[in-house]
Amino acid sequence: MTTYNLKEERPFRENDKYGLEVPEIVDFYCPDHPLMQQLCDACARGQLDEFKRLVEEWKAKGAAATPPPGPEHYPLGTLEPILFFAVRQHQHQIVAYLLDEGLKRSELVMVHVHEFRCRPPMLQVMLDRGWDINHTDSPADPPRLAFVLDDKELVEWYLAHGADPNAEAKYGWTPWLRAIVWAPLDVIKIMHAAGGRMDLAVPFVCFGRNYRSDKSPERLDVLRYVLDNGADINARLFAHNHYNRGAYFDPGPALNLALGGGQDEIAEELLDRGARTDIPAGEMMGHVTALERARGKDVSPHLLAKVEECRRREVAEAAKGTPAKDAE
Repeated sequence: MTTYNLKEERPFRENDKYGLEVPEIVDFYCPDHPLMQQLCDACARGQLDEFKRLVEEWKAKGAAATPPPGPEHYPLGTLEPILFFAVRQHQHQIVAYLLDEGLKRSELVMVHVHEFRCRPPMLQVMLDRGWDINHTDSPADPPRLAFVLDDKELVEWYLAHGADPNAEAKYGWTPWLRAIVWAPLDVIKIMHAAGGRMDLAVPFVCFGRNYRSDKSPERLDVLRYVLDNGADINARLFAHNHYNRGAYFDPGPALNLALGGGQDEIAEELLDRGARTDIPAGEMMGHVTALERARGKDVSPHLLAKVEECRRREVAEAAKGTPAKDAE
């Protein structure tokens, strides 16, 4: 028999109230008990019938069972570590059985589902048993769709089962915006077809570590795609969310970000497409405009000249009475 280490999985204490997360190990729980090892063996082999037999025999013993059941409000709590093990083993039928028998689909269970990259059969088990596919785990983190963007099959499954690309965490991140920053173009197209908000997209092309320019050779293609599909070229970063706009000191629109991040190709494309050079950043960034940023940064003479030329054109258009675009 294989020995499994279950000590990191923690069942309920006798006096815990229903609905709490899994607390500390207590005396009534025996992580190395033979039954636990037998259940793990059956689970690892995918032997659903044998697994059911072991559980039913254990339940039939009632209070005399060993290891003993959990507290009265949650007698199956003793077996909760096996639920986590089944998730790790991708045994969706055993997971479904345990949940139907009364084990909780807790947040910790969902953490295991996501951390171990469970496939659609396991996700469907959770969805059928009350999982909110658009739930956010924290104020900063968007729903789980945002964290499978490197897996086209999972992206398509999530979208087909009700995932909203624009479902927003408190601080403004959505699966769609994470896709603009990190996903390949083919995934961005899928997300756009599902309703991703183009009005917010452009500044996120320039967002991330070193604005992702060294890691994402598709950035220029992504920019062209979103602009060709009606994106607002002068949208401000986190314009839709004051929490994160403040957290990032409101750097302004994409042109400001591109110039500040050394993305010359992106900046040139934005200028060629009509990006404004006079939109200021927020107060914490000194209200600096793209023109001022270009003059203050180590940009190429060619790019600086282009920014200045665009600014002269904006001034000339304003002098002719052409309404300037709203800098807000």
